[in-house]
Amino acid sequence: MLRTFFVVLVLGGVMFSCVSSSKYEELDKRYRSTDRRLTQLQKTNEYNEQVIADLRQKADLLETLREELGSTKQKLAALEGSHQQLQKSYDNALEEKDKLITTYSEDMAAFSRELAEKEQNLNIQRRTLDSLMRDIELRERKLAQLREESSAQQAQMANLRQTITEALRSFSEADLTVREEEGKIYVTLSQQLLFAKGSNVIDNQGRKALIQLAGALRDQRDININVEGHTDSDGTPFRNWQLSVERATAVVQILTANGLNPERITASGRAFYAPVAPNDTEENKMLNRRTEIILEPNLEILYELFEGKGS
Repeated sequence: MLRTFFVVLVLGGVMFSCVSSSKYEELDKRYRSTDRRLTQLQKTNEYNEQVIADLRQKADLLETLREELGSTKQKLAALEGSHQQLQKSYDNALEEKDKLITTYSEDMAAFSRELAEKEQNLNIQRRTLDSLMRDIELRERKLAQLREESSAQQAQMANLRQTITEALRSFSEADLTVREEEGKIYVTLSQQLLFAKGSNVIDNQGRKALIQLAGALRDQRDININVEGHTDSDGTPFRNWQLSVERATAVVQILTANGLNPERITASGRAFYAPVAPNDTEENKMLNRRTEIILEPNLEILYELFEGKGS
C-alpha cells in the first residue's frame, strides 16, 4: 500500500510538473531503493513479529516453568522437612542402635562369662559324676562280694547249727537248746546242766557238753564266740554280776582248753539284767539262770570288703 502511494505521487509529479529526465531517473532510483528498503523492512517486520511470537511463547513457557518451579520449591521444602524428620528419626534410631549394641555386647560378655562358668561347673559335675559312677561300680562289686560272702556265711552258720545240734543231741531240751536268730547261733545251757545253785564250778555233765561243743567249733576259724552268764534276781546285784562273770569265765576256760582260739572268745556277765522271763516264780527263775554261748560269723571280712581293704 505504501508502495502504491509512492507510485501515484511520482506519476502525479510527472504529469503536473515539468521535470527533466535526469530527475526522473534519480527519482526512479530512489523509488527502487525505497522499494528495496520497504521490502527489507517488511521482511524485518515479519521476522520481528515471528521473534515476538516466539518470545511470547517462551514467556508463557517461562511462566509455566516459574509456576512449576514454585511448586517444586514447595515440594522441596516439604521434602527437606521430611528429610530433617527422617534424619532426626535416623539419628535417634542410630543412637538407639548404639545403645542396643552396647547393651548386647555387655549381655553377651555376661552370658559368655556365665556360660564359661557353667561349662566349668559342668566339667566339675562330669568329673564328679564319673567319680561317683566309678564308686558305684566299685560298691556294686563290693556289694556282690558282700552278698556272696554273706550267703557263704549264712550257709556256714546253717551248717554249724546242724553240726552243733548233732554234737549235742544227747542232751535234753530242758538243759540245752540251739537256735538261730538274726544270723547268730545261740547255744543256751541251763544252770542245772553246768552249775550247782550259787556255784561257779562246772560239773561233769556240763563239762562233757562243753567239750563236745568245743569239738564241733574247733575247725570254725571264722566264728566269734561270746559267752554270757545270766542269773535270776535273788541276792544282791553285785553278787549276781560277780557270779555271772565267774560262770562265763569258767565256760571259756573249758572251751579254750579244748582247742578254741582265745582271741575269738569273749566272756561277759549280764547278771539279772537280760532275763528271758519274769523273776516271779521258781520256774521262771530257772529259765533266767543260764549260760548262753553266742556264735556269730567274723564280720571283719565284710568290713574289709566294705571299706575296700579286701580284694
